[in-house]
Order: sequence, then structure tokens, then C-alpha cells
Amino acid sequence: MTRARANVSRFDRRTWAVGLLLAAALSVLPVVGLSAQPAAAEGRPAASLTVGHEDGVIIYTVRAGDTLAAIARRYGTTVAVLTRLNGITNPNRIYIGQRLRIPAPGSGTATSPVRINFPPGGISATVRGSVTFPNRYCYVLTAQAGQEMTVSVTSPGGAANFLITSLRTGTPLKRLENEDRSVTVTLPVTGDYLICVATAAGTVSYDLTVSIPPLPSAAAPVRIQFTPGSTSATVLGSVASATERQCYILRALARQVMTVVVESAGSTARFSVVGADGSPLKRMEVGGAWAVINLPLTQDYTICVGVPAGTPAAVSYSLAVDIR
Repeated sequence: MTRARANVSRFDRRTWAVGLLLAAALSVLPVVGLSAQPAAAEGRPAASLTVGHEDGVIIYTVRAGDTLAAIARRYGTTVAVLTRLNGITNPNRIYIGQRLRIPAPGSGTATSPVRINFPPGGISATVRGSVTFPNRYCYVLTAQAGQEMTVSVTSPGGAANFLITSLRTGTPLKRLENEDRSVTVTLPVTGDYLICVATAAGTVSYDLTVSIPPLPSAAAPVRIQFTPGSTSATVLGSVASATERQCYILRALARQVMTVVVESAGSTARFSVVGADGSPLKRMEVGGAWAVINLPLTQDYTICVGVPAGTPAAVSYSLAVDIR
């Protein structure tokens, strides 16, 4: 009986020691699939795994079911910003466990711009801020292809300037080297546009105003066909007002040269040329009544004819296109 009790006592001590070792080991292992408190309870999106912040960005770990578009919506940014910030070439391919850098909201950097929203029914907005050299303060807004955006900045001594870039294509619409403090540009693609304010020295306060009127009405593009053996064609038309566009479409090959000439009374009519890939080859507000363009791709090209704001009456025109 004494021997049996001694064996039991030794077994109990060994079991107790092993139990302590197991408890200690389990206490330092990560618990997979469990959460003491959902992220939503802390004011963060429930699907996020935020593991830290660095340089004004959130570090996010991709989970099953995530898409880049859904993550962008969740954090108030855009797919274009996330792809550029993370070096992603295919926005449709992310993987579980991938760590993404997401701009912290409202920091005003190029990767975390402040979104400009127009009031209901409005076509313009003014924001007031300040910027210190060499930094830039950036804004983003969404607009449609073909809309005309007017951006102007006012500051003491004209010290503040701005740039405009399409986030979808990376195309600069205005660089800081352009000293104009007010520009009107025809937007080449539908998507987000980045506007960054900068100054050459010190700190400056500014007012930035952005106006985007509704898209002018335009009939479906008319396809221009060359007669067999011909390299050119001429069409006649008229534009009733500055809110109207008459558009034409034609197909051409890469490395061909396209010459476009529009003639009208007083050279009032103007035109734009945009490739099917969204690249602007001539903007409505730039250049005269003719252009010679080296075509970059084999694709359709759209030519739209319009007139400036304030034109008092309908304008008749002839549009000649030559491709060779």
C-alpha cells in the first residue's frame, strides 16, 4: 500500500510539471481564427487587420474575400492610389497575407489626398489651406471624360501654384513649371484627378477653386470612312452652342500621321482628338484650328468639334482629316 501511494505521488508530480510546461508554451503561441474584440468595435472596418502605421500609412494584411476595390472603398481611397503606393501591376490580383500600405485618411499627401466633394447640385467648390516648401498639399476628385475642369489658386503674391494629374493614366494635365494660376482642361478619361498645391519657398496660405460644369451633350460619334484609294475625307457640320459637341470616329494604324483641319467663320470652331485607350492627343483648349499627330497605336480615334463658352450663335464648320 505504501509503495502504491508513492508511485501515485510521483505520477501526480510528473503530470503537474508537464501541465505547467504545456500551459507556458500555449501562452506564447498565437491564437488563430479567434478575436477577443472585433475590429469594428474599435471603430475600424471589421474585415481589416491593421498591424501598424508608418509614414502616414496604414499597414493592412489581405484576408480571404478581399479585393483591392473593396479595400479602397473601405478606407476612402482609390484603386489607382493603392496600386501606385504598393507597386501592384495587376489590380485584380492580390493574395491572402499580402501586406498593403494604405494612406492614412486626410493627410493631404499625393498618396493620401483630401477628396473634394461638390455640394448637391453644385458644379464648383473652394478649399482653403496652407502649404510649406518643399511639401505639397494634394486633393482628389472624380470627373468624366470630356468634361471641362477649371482650376484656379489665389495666394499672397501669387506664391502658390498647382499641378493636375490623371490618377488613372498618370498623364499630367498641368505641371508646376506652368506658371498659370488658372487653367481650363478637357478631361481625357473618366476617373480620379489629383490636384497638388505647392510653393517655391516658405509657407503660404491659398484658396483653391475647382469648377466642373455638366458634360456637354453630344450625339453618337459618326464614323468617317475614306473612299477606296483615298487618304482623306471632309465632313460638314454645325455646333449650336458651347454645351454641344459634334463627334466623329475613325480607325488608323500605329505610326501613321493624322492631319486634322477645322475651318469656320472667325476660326471659332475648335476640336479635340482622343484615342480609344483614353490618351488625349489634342485638347479642345490647346492649339489652333489644325494639328498634325503621330498616332501611337492601332485603334479608333475620336475627333470632337466644339465652340468656346460665350459664342453667341451656331457655328458651321468643315472638318478635313488626312491619314497616311
